[in-house]
Amino acid sequence: MSKSKDSGSSAMWDREATNIFCNLCVREVELGNRPTTFFNKEGWHNITSKFKEITGRDYDRMKLKNKWDQLKKKWKLWKELKRGSTGLGWDPVKRTIDAPEEWWAEKLAVVPVAKKFKFNGIEPALEEKLDGMFTGVVATGTHFSTPNEQGVANLAEDIETEHIGDSGEGPSQTHTDIQSTGGTKRPRPVKNKKGIAFVKGSIETLLEISKNTSKTSKDSTIHECVKILNTYPGIKEDQDMYVKYVKLLGNSTRRQFFETLDPEFRLPYLRSFMKD
Repeated sequence: MSKSKDSGSSAMWDREATNIFCNLCVREVELGNRPTTFFNKEGWHNITSKFKEITGRDYDRMKLKNKWDQLKKKWKLWKELKRGSTGLGWDPVKRTIDAPEEWWAEKLAVVPVAKKFKFNGIEPALEEKLDGMFTGVVATGTHFSTPNEQGVANLAEDIETEHIGDSGEGPSQTHTDIQSTGGTKRPRPVKNKKGIAFVKGSIETLLEISKNTSKTSKDSTIHECVKILNTYPGIKEDQDMYVKYVKLLGNSTRRQFFETLDPEFRLPYLRSFMKD
């Protein structure tokens, strides 16, 4: 990967850099360094330093925070587009949801700002990472709370203005985003009461979205991970330790890392979460 200039007000994001950033974020979430809706000081330090080490791009916390915010809005919009639909496939050629024109027409009539996803959606592998980053911040887990009217208004504005701050996301195979970190503020749109009501209603179903989209794949993944765990010689001899391993694999992010790691690193990875 080529190096990007450190100076200036823009950060360049290609697909590889975005995936690296998401991997680092998921890892810090797993380590408990996102105690609220954002990472703590240690989490941002780890992400910033590791991102520079891997990519050679010396992006400060503000540039990475901007990318986090951009991805979160894009993820929320993608989830809203898919709300209530099950069994959707992925078209690897079009790089988006494999659905008939009738489905798109119906969905875009409700969420017109999601039109860009008809030509360039969020790939399943990236969506899983974004779920690990943002599920619990927006709709599930200990950080969820019903937003007040101001919060709903802000979310409505986020969805309505998504296309303004999300440049370079066209259907190209090697898309590049350019994020501005300058001090110029973009104008805020006039609040739309109908849009607010729509978003308020959709928030109440976000938890259901997460359950519906992950239920079958989650069960299958647990089964596969336990099968892998059982291949280690003598793994069941220490029953207490075995049960601890299985409990750790109850977390979807840990399962993802467990399956991805080379065999010799899987058990050390699980042990790293156990207190002495």
